[in-house]
Amino acid sequence: MTLQPTNCTLTGNQETLNACTPPNILSDASSKGPWNGPELKKSPNYILDTLRETKQMINNLQDREKHLKAEVQEMYENGELAHLVDDKNSAKYNGEGVSVTLVPGRKTRTWDSAVQQEIDQLQEKIKQIEAKAEYARQYKDNQGPSSWRVSLQKEL
Repeated sequence: MTLQPTNCTLTGNQETLNACTPPNILSDASSKGPWNGPELKKSPNYILDTLRETKQMINNLQDREKHLKAEVQEMYENGELAHLVDDKNSAKYNGEGVSVTLVPGRKTRTWDSAVQQEIDQLQEKIKQIEAKAEYARQYKDNQGPSSWRVSLQKEL
């Protein structure tokens, strides 16, 4: 068996590890689980490289899904999915290991012009009240939990 080089370093207890003989994990059982030996400590570059690759794969898969959904829509419009329609839900089409359902678009309301004018006046009044409260510092900022945003950079 040939070991492949990685961007990881091996850390753990002081036992000597022979590359040809794996540690006996059955005799190292503990409350943490059967593996009580060395652990891989991943380098920041390895983690960031893996995150970049993962993000690229996700973006590629989302793009592929978008194109496939467009193809499904075209097939639906051409009647090519008729033989796959679900017995209980006419908007659902079953394939092998997958189903697609035509979900209606979201409803939006367009108010009568008199109603919309009243809504606009009330929203303007709300903005004025918020501005006064902000000027008087009658508010409390609440900070949500931190999170990581992953952005791909263009290839050099």
